[in-house]
Amino acid sequence: MRVGSSTMASALPLGKRRLGPCSCGTLSSLVFMVLLACTIMKRTEAQAALSHPVLTIDMSHYGYKPVKGNDVQLVFGDITPHLVMFSNSKAILYQTQSSGPVKVTGAGTMTAFIMNVNTGALIRRQEWQTPGRHSVVERKESEARIVALSDDRYAVMADATLYFYDSDGNQLFKRPLGEGMSSMQPTEGGNELLLRHEITIGGESRNVEYSWIDAKTMQVQGSFVDRDTDRSQAGMLGVDRVLVYRGNGGLHALSIDGKDRVICATPSCSERGIEDIAATSDGVAVASRFGVGVVPIDGKQPSWFRETTPNAGMDRVTVIPIETSLDGKYLAAYVSRGHRYRQFDGLELALPSEFFVYSTQDGKRVAIMPGTSAMCAMAPDGSKLISFDGRHLNVYDVVSK
Repeated sequence: MRVGSSTMASALPLGKRRLGPCSCGTLSSLVFMVLLACTIMKRTEAQAALSHPVLTIDMSHYGYKPVKGNDVQLVFGDITPHLVMFSNSKAILYQTQSSGPVKVTGAGTMTAFIMNVNTGALIRRQEWQTPGRHSVVERKESEARIVALSDDRYAVMADATLYFYDSDGNQLFKRPLGEGMSSMQPTEGGNELLLRHEITIGGESRNVEYSWIDAKTMQVQGSFVDRDTDRSQAGMLGVDRVLVYRGNGGLHALSIDGKDRVICATPSCSERGIEDIAATSDGVAVASRFGVGVVPIDGKQPSWFRETTPNAGMDRVTVIPIETSLDGKYLAAYVSRGHRYRQFDGLELALPSEFFVYSTQDGKRVAIMPGTSAMCAMAPDGSKLISFDGRHLNVYDVVSK
């Protein structure tokens, strides 16, 4: 259903589109006709396998306006919109609008649209102030972010303050972050919040502290200070009480006691090969130049992996970014075909880009959706996937619950 119009699109069941062999004759005309028929058949099967949105929401009807490039300073990572699903029926679309000119960014406002993805209705709008920045190297303030927590709650980081809200938007807790750069991510299925805090002196990083905070009480459950200046600049992923990062020799796991070990050393886990990582209930989801899969925290190689076309160079099929459900049981990979290479996971891509959704436990493919935009979010239990193309919020059913 398209909100604001009479158009309705029903969800199509996931079909099969396995690549089958083409029998070709010896005559050139027959060869051409058979190849053409095979191509049409593959594309028809591939298109039939795609799930269509059960709901399309035109966000311009609710006052959403994309931020213009000449209105903001590029040091704001928030200028692009972000998506979060903090319940199976509610999603947040948010971005930051700066009040300053291009070269000197003034204080901004982060605006969030909280949507009901079952009906397409706007539930409410919320706003938070954000600090200004004056150069691309300024690292005194944190960028504004929103993440999902357990029990249909969400956390907001804005203006050096951490806020916790319930499903109805009531503020539960408020905690000042202080000076320095902070970032956050949910762990333990949203029951805890991993907070990263870094203080720079003279433009150089000193110590980086990681704290695991109980999302219901705001009490610190554990902490770790990393004094390795090189490692501290790596993008750390929290998987329970372990920090995972890309480093020399492959994918590393850094425990809270400071022990650092390699958990995957295959080419798909190499520092130059990995494109994106995400937390799952079965370990770490890895998207690389070679494909997508899951690596157990206590393993040495992926438990399952879906490969892209090998040795295709820049013309290869790409798998980036990836998104996981809050419970860690489902993984959505944004797969884009190359100019010549269009096969992935034994299938031919019907569209330039598609979402492939997998069970993180065994790698079973459970759904395929059109990839109109790489910006997406999954419901906490993986039952829905939403994507945003700059104006329309598309809602897909993934798995039945």
